Amino acid sequence: MDRLEQKINELRAYPAEEEWFEFKENWYNETGIAEYISALSNAAAMHGEENAYLVWGVHNNTHELTGTSFTYHRDVKGEPLEHYLARQITPDMDFHSAN
Repeated sequence: MDRLEQKINELRAYPAEEEWFEFKENWYNETGIAEYISALSNAAAMHGEENAYLVWGVHNNTHELTGTSFTYHRDVKGEPLEHYLARQITPDMDFHSAN
């Protein structure tokens, strides 16, 4: 099992989402995602966590793996979402896919 899968399983083991990580199934809003990432990052810093996580494909109540149709390669104003967000958020962030 790679580190990303291991981290996702570690987060799923919590009884509920914490302020520094959030599960989504298919939610998408290009500006909302940037704001969400910023809020999660601030919460992680306040709780002494090194990273914050916004994880798609996990049901937020049951923490069951559901899969997702979300893709960070989707087009936003003529560029991939990952590039759009990278320009909106400082410091840089990293996207990973568990596929």
